[in-house]
Amino acid sequence: MATIAAVIFTDAPDGVLHEGADPGGVARAGLRAAERAALTAQRAGIDRIHYAGEQLPDEAVLDRLRQRGLRVSATRRRGSPLLDAPFADVLLVTPADAAIEPATLVALIEQANLGPGRAVLMINRGPEATNRIVKLSNGRVTSLIAAGDAASTDIAILSPEAVFMVRDAWSARQAHRRLARFGILRAFDPAPHVYARLRPASDAGRMKRACGTRLNGDKNEGVPDRSDCPCIRSLIVRGQP
Repeated sequence: MATIAAVIFTDAPDGVLHEGADPGGVARAGLRAAERAALTAQRAGIDRIHYAGEQLPDEAVLDRLRQRGLRVSATRRRGSPLLDAPFADVLLVTPADAAIEPATLVALIEQANLGPGRAVLMINRGPEATNRIVKLSNGRVTSLIAAGDAASTDIAILSPEAVFMVRDAWSARQAHRRLARFGILRAFDPAPHVYARLRPASDAGRMKRACGTRLNGDKNEGVPDRSDCPCIRSLIVRGQP
């Protein structure tokens, strides 16, 4: 059986801490952002988690995750989020502030056809997508630096060979750009699964509305509260608000 691990980076995709954000400590959707990202990965079948960035979850968070059966490690550094990445047949690389259905990660891993020496980037081609820097050609990412066809979610899966090629990259996005230049980075469109980046606390509400639209087909009817929204419900820790 293939082994799967995850690197959760708390710096921005280009290696700079999100302005005004504290990914390791700011509560979003009832959980600290970095903790929520680890629990999402766990629900997708990943039990090996490594955090990398200038700001990391505190020991209380790490202990809670270990109590839930996760093998957790962390490296405080600026840049190079993959330098201490755990070895695995499949490595998930994801920002701490990504709010995503576990089913989407499962689909990414199972449907992306990751082969030896390959990598796959999850993209967003929806009408709401901004900063469309991903240029595509026949399902392959050819560039991440110019006006393109889709936005990057900054979530990717890498084979061991691909990790070796970019382990010293300064940032996650630099790693993705390098893989695109090598011609081994393919694109995965997660639609219709819900995906969002949680920056302001109010984004949790936007996430629920998007989930309600997908489930009910109407923005104005049946918008679920947190307990009914699978994107949010699946991320709630027992005993936390």
